[in-house]
Amino acid sequence: MELELAGVDSPCIAELSTRDSAFTAFVEGRTASLAGKSLHDRCLALIGAAEAECIAGEIEYARRESTMQYLLAQGVTPARVRYRDGTAEELAGQRGVPGYRFVYDVGE
Repeated sequence: MELELAGVDSPCIAELSTRDSAFTAFVEGRTASLAGKSLHDRCLALIGAAEAECIAGEIEYARRESTMQYLLAQGVTPARVRYRDGTAEELAGQRGVPGYRFVYDVGE
C-alpha cells in the first residue's frame, strides 16, 4: 500500500521526531536488510543518495535566497554579501545536522 501525502500533511510531519517509535518502526520495516545501520543511513537508503542531495541543494538555495532578501531589505548591498562552502574545520561533526555560520567583516 502506497501512502499519498499532501501539503496539509507537512505541519504534522514537521512535528514528528526521528526518535518517534512509529517512525523508527516504519523505517526499520522498509529497510530490514540494513539491520545494524544507523537510522540516518537507513533513511538515506530509502530515498536514495542522489535524491537526498537534490533536495538538500534546493533547501540550501532557498535558505541563501531568503537570507539575501532579508539583508537587501535591511539596506545591505549585494556586493557586500558572499556565500562560500564551509571549511573542513567548520563542518567537522556536522553530518546531517543543519547549521549556519555567518562570517562577517565590516570591510572598508
